[in-house]
Amino acid sequence: MTNPTAPAVSVVVPCHNAAAFLGRTLTSILAQSWRDLEVLVVDDGSSDDTAAVVGGIADARVRFWRQAASGGPSAPRNRAIAAARGRYVFFCDADDVMKPGKIERQVAILAARPAVALVFTDFEVVDEDDRLLEPSFLAAYSTLRAIVAGGEQADGSLRRDLMVCGLIRANFIGTSSVAVRRDVLAEVGVFDESLASSEDLDLWLRIARRHGCAFLDIVGHAYRRHAGSLMHEAGDRHPLARIEVMRRQLGCRPSSRERRLIRYWLGRNYCALGYLNEKRGNWAEARAYYVQSLRVRPGLLVVWGWVRCLARELLRGRGDGAA
Repeated sequence: MTNPTAPAVSVVVPCHNAAAFLGRTLTSILAQSWRDLEVLVVDDGSSDDTAAVVGGIADARVRFWRQAASGGPSAPRNRAIAAARGRYVFFCDADDVMKPGKIERQVAILAARPAVALVFTDFEVVDEDDRLLEPSFLAAYSTLRAIVAGGEQADGSLRRDLMVCGLIRANFIGTSSVAVRRDVLAEVGVFDESLASSEDLDLWLRIARRHGCAFLDIVGHAYRRHAGSLMHEAGDRHPLARIEVMRRQLGCRPSSRERRLIRYWLGRNYCALGYLNEKRGNWAEARAYYVQSLRVRPGLLVVWGWVRCLARELLRGRGDGAA
């Protein structure tokens, strides 16, 4: 039974060592024109003054938990989702800033269109000093423009086939832009904590395959780009996670068009792993990744990478023999 005193909206804010930005983030949420909300802040093992920042905010709508560091945003987001009481769940990362009116406008869409499970918006990009870097992050996404051009269905949602294909091509849904029905999360599941990244894409695809999505063409928040961002980390974690997400899509009975896109991106990410390992001098590992790329998406650049690694291995073998 729904608690009659529960707020309509729950805003999920995961944070890890975000004290420098968290105050501005929480202020932007609490200042929204939509007042009937709770803000669920989960501190994921911070070693800075995150707790003090939250403690300094005198607003009963803020709820706060601390937990041991999990290594990513999925676990704190999931903990907040489990505690959420609102019909609608919004996400806002601890270094992002909500624009005025965002919540009210997204709630209006969800309330008016029962078939829409998820609403997302455009967003701008700022640096750590709030300097504007990009006024519209999604302006460059031709994939999204094609989906919007496909028109809304009678129930007010975007065409499901276009949404799924579009998300396979590129994750154009910023997590802090999302509003989603809590009962839909209960149905499809929450963020997969086993994924080192792309956990958001994995969830959006699960939702898009079963439910309607809508795009609200406003700049709904400022996404902060800074050196501490997880997406700025280099290494294998991102392509490995994207490969896992694409493999899962192969198990979802994809259409022939979807299957071609999945194989294309599998090949691209295997190739990326080959290149990363080649740069490190891991010739055997790089060649193995190039082989996996060739199996799903043959191409001259991948063949050339495989040949380079094979040549390096042979030369190294000769050198070892001469020694």
